[in-house]
Amino acid sequence: MRKSILYRNNPLNYVLIVLVAILAAGLRIYYSLYQESAFCNYSFAFGFLTIENVPILINAILVSALFLVLAVFINILNNKFTIVEDAFQFPAFIFICFSALIVSAENLVPTLLSLFLVLLALYRILPIFRKNNASLNSLDAGIFIGLASLFSYYSIVFIAIIISAMIYLKHVRFRELYALAMGLLAPYFFFFFVVYMFDAIPKFQEAFLKNISFSSSTTKYSFQNILYSSSIILISSIAFFHNIALSGFKKILIRRYQSVLIIFIAISIFIILSPFVTHSSIVFLLAPFSLILSQMLIETKYKFFIYFIWTIFLINLVFVAIYVFTKA
Repeated sequence: MRKSILYRNNPLNYVLIVLVAILAAGLRIYYSLYQESAFCNYSFAFGFLTIENVPILINAILVSALFLVLAVFINILNNKFTIVEDAFQFPAFIFICFSALIVSAENLVPTLLSLFLVLLALYRILPIFRKNNASLNSLDAGIFIGLASLFSYYSIVFIAIIISAMIYLKHVRFRELYALAMGLLAPYFFFFFVVYMFDAIPKFQEAFLKNISFSSSTTKYSFQNILYSSSIILISSIAFFHNIALSGFKKILIRRYQSVLIIFIAISIFIILSPFVTHSSIVFLLAPFSLILSQMLIETKYKFFIYFIWTIFLINLVFVAIYVFTKA
């Protein structure tokens, strides 16, 4: 297993990632063909901006393409900062494999765009340990989180990851926190300025009250949603405690980076379990999950444990496929 192509820096890994992405896309497309509605809607900025009547076939293809882009970006993030040593293309492979469990593409496009912006915020904030003045990095990270929250309002809680990264990586100065706050608020200033200039405040209020739910809902705990997320949450929990247990044996900077990922996982699981948030939030967990699981599988000396993890995934995938084909 150690000599597998997945554990080496081999261009064929990218071919394998694309092939898995195509298979996952095929599963989503097949599932979408048998949905009751032939169209779906995208909602942004608290429901104020909408794109209506998007064919669900196009939506499934777009979701699959975004998953592939995110997989590549996660690999870029890891290669630049060496969050997981000697991982090469492994995090991207894990991300795209487990994304195949999410076959329902409904409401995923805004969430995936939001996740991409959160990762861009991390990309800007992780280099601050080298800088005496990281105000520009903090400003950029704040802007990205602010924009992410306009795609999925609950993603604003990921500002906690950025603040944690700042605290872990350097001695934070007030001007850096101020820049972060200004960056976070900047997209809102611009958005509400446009709403005010076009005299659209009543329309915004109506959209806000219609799209933002203040009451809990149990529909997200359906059998279908539990089936999609069961192995991701289970393996995330295992990787979570594995990383904490072995964190003392890693280089200081890597340990700090991975501490940020642990916070990312904790916040993502909290959001997933919250009854106030749609089930599409599961995609936020996939990003730190792919990195932490890569670390765990690379570090372990027990082949049985590797087989155990992939067996859980394959069993979950088989049940998802059976569910898809029986529902069709």
